[in-house]
Amino acid sequence: MNTKIANLEHSKTLELAKEFGKRGYDVSVNPSREELPEFLQKLGYQPDLVARSPTSNLVIEVKSRRTIRDAKILAVVSRELESHKNWEFLLVYTNPRKSNAID
Repeated sequence: MNTKIANLEHSKTLELAKEFGKRGYDVSVNPSREELPEFLQKLGYQPDLVARSPTSNLVIEVKSRRTIRDAKILAVVSRELESHKNWEFLLVYTNPRKSNAID
């Protein structure tokens, strides 16, 4: 992956972690396999963030225009989370401004 794209996605991931932490979530950035619920472990999926609270659990993926092309697993993860109470999937799509486009 292009370093600029990786940096853009990483920066957004850290920004989201901080934001959800302020909202009272317990946030794991690039959680280890052991930190994931069993149903995600079985899928072999590694999210960018997992944010947990007593009432809501979020699986968050940060993608750019270029990296979204390789993300077929995201539809599978989204469908899986629909069957688990208090779990949601968030896809955060981030792109550089046109003047900084990375194509």
